[in-house]
Amino acid sequence: MKDNTIIKNQIILAKENNQNAFLALKIVEIIGEDEPNELDPETIYFITNLLNKMNLKQIRNLVFESALPLRA
Repeated sequence: MKDNTIIKNQIILAKENNQNAFLALKIVEIIGEDEPNELDPETIYFITNLLNKMNLKQIRNLVFESALPLRA
């Protein structure tokens, strides 16, 4: 991820101002830069926590499925 701090600060400000479309675009930007299974644990936590707060649990579940390895 290029500048993680700037993107996260933008997301926090957008969340405070209820700009859900902007938040969704930033999440796509974060995930789109890397393969989902290559995201670091902090980024996965940040994204899923934000999706929980936005009540977008179906999208959160898709992030989990693609970011976390399959376990038997």
